[in-house]
Amino acid sequence: MHILANNEIWSQPWFIIVALLLFFGSIVLVVILVKRAINKNKPKPKIDEEEVRNEQLNRVLEPITDEETIKQMQQFDEASKKKDESKEPTKDK
Repeated sequence: MHILANNEIWSQPWFIIVALLLFFGSIVLVVILVKRAINKNKPKPKIDEEEVRNEQLNRVLEPITDEETIKQMQQFDEASKKKDESKEPTKDK
């Protein structure tokens, strides 16, 4: 205890820096441990990836209101379906 009673050690800059780091480090450590304890008790909700994906797409995409564009998209869909149907699966021997 004689070391702490000595006023010379309290006036050393390195000791003050180390003491501050230890003090604030212990506060950070206590906060981290408390947050872990609180989060451990909370039940985690299940996340449906497909639902999240659809919500994000709906947020970004706008509905098509132009009738010409809708017709073009339907024609493109029909054409791509016809191409898929015309392709016959090949059997490798």
